Amino acid sequence: MGFARPKPKSRKAMNDQQLFAFENDFVATLRCIPMAVRFKLDRCGIKLTLRQWSRLTHSDRTDLLIKKCHTAEDVDLYRQYIVDLFSNSSG
Repeated sequence: MGFARPKPKSRKAMNDQQLFAFENDFVATLRCIPMAVRFKLDRCGIKLTLRQWSRLTHSDRTDLLIKKCHTAEDVDLYRQYIVDLFSNSSG
């Protein structure tokens, strides 16, 4: 019994901001961590719990969704952005 891989709506390759259809019910609030953000977190080796995610502002959540995370430099900047978010909020 295998799992089907979600397919993008178009034939274009998925971009790193694309949301899956099953995420439609929480996309407006970003109350759950979108798969696009989870993939980026995996790339930079960061575990983020739902509790930690919920402490972020909507603006911060949106930034994490739209920020690039392709090149080694992108990954380093993305990782540092997350570290800064939590070090500034824990204060």
